[in-house]
Amino acid sequence: MKHISTTGMYTKHKNCSALLPLAVSFILLSVAVTILSLFARNPTTEASRPLTFDVNVGDLVGFTVFNTARYGLNDEGAEDYAKLMPSGGHTVHLASEDGQDIHAFTVTLFHQLKYLEICHHEYLKKPRSPPTPLLRHCLNYLRQSVLCHADTRLESIKNAEVQSSKEYETVCRDWTQVYDAAERNHASYKKLVNNTV
Repeated sequence: MKHISTTGMYTKHKNCSALLPLAVSFILLSVAVTILSLFARNPTTEASRPLTFDVNVGDLVGFTVFNTARYGLNDEGAEDYAKLMPSGGHTVHLASEDGQDIHAFTVTLFHQLKYLEICHHEYLKKPRSPPTPLLRHCLNYLRQSVLCHADTRLESIKNAEVQSSKEYETVCRDWTQVYDAAERNHASYKKLVNNTV
């Protein structure tokens, strides 16, 4: 059996350990210079731009999927769908880099929920009419969104017709963070608009 000695390696590493503080200092200096150069090129920081939409949905949260009496195919269900929107609706407003212009954007999560609300509304319309171009657009958009997110979680089934179980636990990204960021953006937008009027 071959035996490998680590003594020579230790000596080499021991000599290199004197360079470690120098290497760390160099890396920290490089990072500081990079950050300062970014601010020098772009003086418009978040603090000077009141309209931002910064959200971190990286935190995972537990979620129970279950059938509910809410969101029914009736007027009360329509009210439930309408309440899914934050104060500013499905849009947020962002300032341009130079702060001179304000641009509106739709947040995908709220866009999807708005389209579910439209599908619900179209379903309840009386008398029944052929699908509208808006309904077809909404369904196509939702189909593409589902495909884009490609959730591969396995769901248990309760019968041969492949109906899913009534309730199960899952893990999701924290969508409440999206609502919080949208509310902050809307409050900043209202304040900015009220100050300029």
